[in-house]
Amino acid sequence: MKLATKTPEKAGFDPDLLKRVEDKVSSWIKEKHFPSAVLLVARKGIIVFYKAFGFSCLNPSKIRAGKDTIY
Repeated sequence: MKLATKTPEKAGFDPDLLKRVEDKVSSWIKEKHFPSAVLLVARKGIIVFYKAFGFSCLNPSKIRAGKDTIY
């Protein structure tokens, strides 16, 4: 099953609230609470937010986290 992707408004989400969540996850990574995260928000089979943050590997070299990063 493949989930559809739509704007937050079309799925009944407040885009400003999703922005606040995105900013919070980014701040936790910047503050080094954890090196990376992948956040997916969906409702009733509709993806409204899907983003990778930070680095999945820091040593020996930095590797950016991707949406397909396995933890």
